[in-house]
Amino acid sequence: MKFCDKLSKIRKDNNLSQEQLADKMNVSRQAVSKWESGVSYPDMDKILNMCKILNCNLEDLLDDGVIGNSKVNNKININEYINEFLNFITKIYNMFWSMNFKEKIKCILEMFIIFIILLIFGTIAYSIIYEIIFVNIFNIPVIGFIIEKIIDPLTIILLIILGIIILIHLFKIRYLDYFVTIEDNNADTKKTEEAIKDEKIIDHKKYIVERPKEKIIIRDPKHSAFNFINLLGKIIMYIIKLFVLMFILPVVIITIFMIALLAISFVFTKYGIMFLFIAITILGCILISYVIINFAYNFIFNRKSKFKLSFVILIVGLTLIGVGSGLTAINFMEYDVKNISEDKLNVTDKEIKMENNIVISDTIDANYIIDNSLSNIKFKIKYAKGFNPVIYSIKLDEYKIYHLDYDFDMFDAYKEFKNDLKNHKITNFDSKMQVDIYISQDNYNILKQNEANY
Repeated sequence: MKFCDKLSKIRKDNNLSQEQLADKMNVSRQAVSKWESGVSYPDMDKILNMCKILNCNLEDLLDDGVIGNSKVNNKININEYINEFLNFITKIYNMFWSMNFKEKIKCILEMFIIFIILLIFGTIAYSIIYEIIFVNIFNIPVIGFIIEKIIDPLTIILLIILGIIILIHLFKIRYLDYFVTIEDNNADTKKTEEAIKDEKIIDHKKYIVERPKEKIIIRDPKHSAFNFINLLGKIIMYIIKLFVLMFILPVVIITIFMIALLAISFVFTKYGIMFLFIAITILGCILISYVIINFAYNFIFNRKSKFKLSFVILIVGLTLIGVGSGLTAINFMEYDVKNISEDKLNVTDKEIKMENNIVISDTIDANYIIDNSLSNIKFKIKYAKGFNPVIYSIKLDEYKIYHLDYDFDMFDAYKEFKNDLKNHKITNFDSKMQVDIYISQDNYNILKQNEANY
């Protein structure tokens, strides 16, 4: 709202005509008319007088945005910080020269003890952070090792800067604020301690005797912080924001993954209502992820968070998770869990050449069948559809170790999964592969001897 509109409204609220207001301000009525029509603008003295006459504040009259809209210069002037740091060193130097020997020793010992305490607490904090965060980050596939190598030094830098800030601030409020020399221009309010005066009566006359002061003390009652300390604080804040950003990136990726699962769950509702309940659970997880991402975004970009709305979304998300997971568990009980039937297992034969350094991996749960007619080792593998067996070997020292694995065919497994859902069944794939190894007795003895030696 503009000044001209505000003036007209406030004048009418005070039941004053333009002429009455002009008389009170010792101006002409035409001047008031020009102000209210926006043709001209009164000077500041007349505006202040107008506020008294109309019983309002300056902000009530001026254009919206005029007050409090001045831009703050947030640019970092490195020269200013360097000069202030040098001034800080100068103050410390002057302070030590103003202290006696006992005070110097006391100050050094006290700061050293505080340094040791901060070092101990910093080491404990780093150990806790490492065990809680870094160990879990390291387990993230592919990028975990890279993220851990970035965050680890940043954490050390953060703790060091935080320790320096605490140490300097304690030194300032404990000593520097109470031993500021005359040349100090940083103290907001300087107060020189008055000398203690005594009264003496000599020949029935009073005389004031002033004791000489040992030192001049100028106190800074607000304990104002140095700008270069604020700069260190900004660095800490940037590092914390970087931590939050690195934490929130996996949350964003997981949220995208959950949105994909939500869409899949809705598609699968035609195979059973259980998937509708799963979708409700996933929707609750997405809402909670949204709250986390929103708080992190507002923190990183210094935006104001809407706590009431976030709290409501959080409660709704937790409710959906509770209701959805409960209904999913109840509906899951109606499904029949079955093992893979023998008639649905595919069969394949694989043969490997017998050598004196062969070892069959102990991860292969196989039945050994003696057949002295064989010179090599024969595998008979029964496997579920979608789990195609693969035998491969690795050379370790003088031994050749054979492993059994499988290539997962997602499309075949998906078809079997859909067929099971139509029949309200769930297949247990623990026995997805059965292995029989046919081998001669002599080769079997060699194989077992190699396993024992290996």
